[in-house]
Amino acid sequence: MKIIYYSPHPHLNLSDPAGYATHMREIINGFRNMGHQVITFIAGGEKRNAGPTAGGKTKKSILRKIIPSLIWETLKDLKMKRQDNKRFSELCEIIEKEKPDLIYERGYYLLDSGARAAKKKEISYFLELNAPYKEERVEMSGKSLLASPAEKKLRKQLDCVKKLIVVSSALKEYYIKDYQVNKEKILITPNAYNPQLLQNYKAPKPEDKQRLEGKTVIGFVGSIFPYHGVDKLVRAFNAVKKKHGNIFMVVVGDGETLPELKKLASELKIEKDILFTGNIPQEEAYGYIHCFDIAVMADSNWYGSPVKIFEYGAMKKTVIAPDTIPVRDVFEDGKDGILIKNETELERALLKCITDKKFSAACADNFFRKVTAEHTWQKMAALILE
Repeated sequence: MKIIYYSPHPHLNLSDPAGYATHMREIINGFRNMGHQVITFIAGGEKRNAGPTAGGKTKKSILRKIIPSLIWETLKDLKMKRQDNKRFSELCEIIEKEKPDLIYERGYYLLDSGARAAKKKEISYFLELNAPYKEERVEMSGKSLLASPAEKKLRKQLDCVKKLIVVSSALKEYYIKDYQVNKEKILITPNAYNPQLLQNYKAPKPEDKQRLEGKTVIGFVGSIFPYHGVDKLVRAFNAVKKKHGNIFMVVVGDGETLPELKKLASELKIEKDILFTGNIPQEEAYGYIHCFDIAVMADSNWYGSPVKIFEYGAMKKTVIAPDTIPVRDVFEDGKDGILIKNETELERALLKCITDKKFSAACADNFFRKVTAEHTWQKMAALILE
């Protein structure tokens, strides 16, 4: 087949190291590995941009402070809408030129150009939605006067899709309940991992590796945002270290709360027992995971499928993960690892994994076999096109 892979969001770049871009790249590569021709139309670009100038940032920050939040967010949405109308014309031109068999779109809040183009050109339309975008938009940025129009646009999109692809059963139920989508139209494809990428890892720096030797290593890899609960992990680590001194923690990644985490470690007087790597290349991140004994994701949102737990599992690490519906879709508590609801349970889980080596090894082996058999990106791509 000839497939247009379409991402209308102006800020989502295909080369970004973040999880969303990994998902996009892997699905595109999966389609191509099956012999299909994929034409990419990524509104945010496919190469890393240098980013805005410092002067631009200053001007924007000044305006942000003096304009009321509702108006500011509405203006941002109006700009997105104008950009989407331009993408609609460009997408129609590509369809006219390439004559594809279908459009596969990674959707987003307010952007309906893919559905409009598919309807105009009478082409099959598949839509991937990885969040409850209206609610996520309000939670992350604030309210906008275009929230209601955005919901109406989404309902029209959902009416014309051949298939809606989501990453969890929680999202499936959300779109059935809130948007009345026929359950037969929804396909669940959890996130996954790429076996080839995990083999091409770079060992940690010698000085870092030396700090880890002879210790039980507890680790986290990912974007450091409040909803990932890394602060809970730091506090739980501190509590466990008082009972089992021969442990060490590694936090790989960067994000808005990293300075707060470093401050917390200093206040708890455990800064010498925690390595914060900051933002590092993907192959180096995998090198640190290889040094973990226990890999932790302390928290997550109610709808997302965490990529990192699959990579942890594929590297045969003992996994502690949040007790959410998306994680339960793929993970059995007590067999594949331990699910936790709060900081107290996280502390108990760490103690269990440190002291019960037989249990930890069995969990790591069980989840490894499950992940390697069922959760590669290639299998997800095949499931979508099937």
